[in-house]
Amino acid sequence: MKNIALALSLTLFTATVADAKPWYKDVKVWLALGATAFVTYKQSTSVDSCRLRAGIEHCYGGYGERNGLRALAIISQGTSAGLGLWMRHDEDKAWPLPFVVSNTVWGINAIRQAHRTCKTEIVAGQCED
Repeated sequence: MKNIALALSLTLFTATVADAKPWYKDVKVWLALGATAFVTYKQSTSVDSCRLRAGIEHCYGGYGERNGLRALAIISQGTSAGLGLWMRHDEDKAWPLPFVVSNTVWGINAIRQAHRTCKTEIVAGQCED
């Protein structure tokens, strides 16, 4: 009886694994990865345009290194994408959650940087405070 139960459980396991699409064939995964890449790009470009428009001290990261900020965005977005893909591999129904949370945080940051303006008039490309 134990052997039959083991064989049935292994058969059910392989049937569910065999029927599951690999991640690279799932359109939802590619949409989530594309959205993550887009948000990372927009966050980087919005910080650059904010620094040109409103001055370095008024934008995300202040006087910090731009490449360091980009690396932080890429690493955190890559980590959330990896976590989401790992959750999908484990057949967790909440696998899009890391994508949604990370894209929301970085997307809000990108929107805030895109709409940041000087408090006073711009002189020679910089804010006068």
